[in-house]
Amino acid sequence: MEQTLYDFIKTLFTANNMPIHLIKLPCQDWNWMDLSLRSEILGIDFSPDYFNNWFASLSPSVIYHQTDLFQCSYTIFLLPDTGEYVVIGPLLFEKISGQRFDTLFQTLSLPEEIRKPLKNYFFNVKFIPYQSLYETFLLSSTKFIQGKPFQVLYQAANELDQWTKDKNIHFHIPQQTFSNIQHIEERYAIENIIFEAVTHGNQKAAMDAFNKITDVMLPRRLSDELRDDKNLCISLDSILRKAAETAGVHPAHIDEYSNQNITCIEQLYNSKQSKLFNRNMIIGYCKMVNRYNLKAFSLPIQKAITYINIELASDLSLRTLAAKLNVNANYLSTLFTKELGIPLTEYVNRCRIEHAKHMLLSTELPIKRIAEQCGFTDIHYFTRMFKRIASITPKVYRERGISEKLWDKPYFIKRLET
Repeated sequence: MEQTLYDFIKTLFTANNMPIHLIKLPCQDWNWMDLSLRSEILGIDFSPDYFNNWFASLSPSVIYHQTDLFQCSYTIFLLPDTGEYVVIGPLLFEKISGQRFDTLFQTLSLPEEIRKPLKNYFFNVKFIPYQSLYETFLLSSTKFIQGKPFQVLYQAANELDQWTKDKNIHFHIPQQTFSNIQHIEERYAIENIIFEAVTHGNQKAAMDAFNKITDVMLPRRLSDELRDDKNLCISLDSILRKAAETAGVHPAHIDEYSNQNITCIEQLYNSKQSKLFNRNMIIGYCKMVNRYNLKAFSLPIQKAITYINIELASDLSLRTLAAKLNVNANYLSTLFTKELGIPLTEYVNRCRIEHAKHMLLSTELPIKRIAEQCGFTDIHYFTRMFKRIASITPKVYRERGISEKLWDKPYFIKRLET
């Protein structure tokens, strides 16, 4: 039962990016406990015996909530009858940034070369806005484990802060530690995985890779954290743009979506929003690749399809398209039918009707106006064409509020999949 409940707690915490560990003594490596803050950023080396002795002195049936000088919190308790300790943390119950960071940094009297890596460190520590809810959940869970409440103790993390007692301590922080190099390599490797996944329109693989970014310490380049978050969003957008182009998506589609992204990025107002926006942006580029990947077609047909999808309200007659593409009209007609399985005019009409369906359900524009925006100058012809393709009139389609899933992919992709 204890193991089952621990697995549940671990799943819940890891799903929310909170570090949780199950250990048995003796443990030979303790750097994971504070995400290597003391070993890699402060340059302090505690012996394994130091922490093993500390944990061995902890009482069973007690939940220890400890907070160190960096305001990082740790929760430690012993699972009954197992000899295993649960360690949760580091966590922040207040955001350490801006003026709060400067005050803490000055209070700790740390050397200036520590400032940037420490700021990056706080960026990667999980922030929990509801401390009381977190503690209540833990107390309820541990009570269920042993059938009675654990005692709760709130303490300063004196063992973690032992370094402050050594007045002769020297901080040796190189300009670029091996750890920083490793983080950079890990980030680039993840970005490459995302790039490759997006070129194939593989949303799951792209999101799986993106979820690992939270485990990598991204460098802070600016003191303005929100501006830094926005710049990271813009960098990711640039990577995704090239992935979509590599997949064969026409730059016109990419540029339109990217410009929308940049506008949205400038309207973000916190870190949480920027992370959510990055997720949605990756999904959007994957959908774009699946919708507009034209690699299966010859260059003239790629250009024709792109022009049709972008200029639905324009003159899309065979003769006009052939002139724009600088090819013979008969050649274009034959090639189009051969590669897509339907005549060019039929493809144009189907694309226009699908766009009309979307506008009927998503706008309150008059049907005549929708017909014009979809390239139909004659409302009667539009109605006949709509009824032939959709089996009902535009008016009935809108009145029924049909909840059918509108095309995620244009006709040419659907035709290739059948």
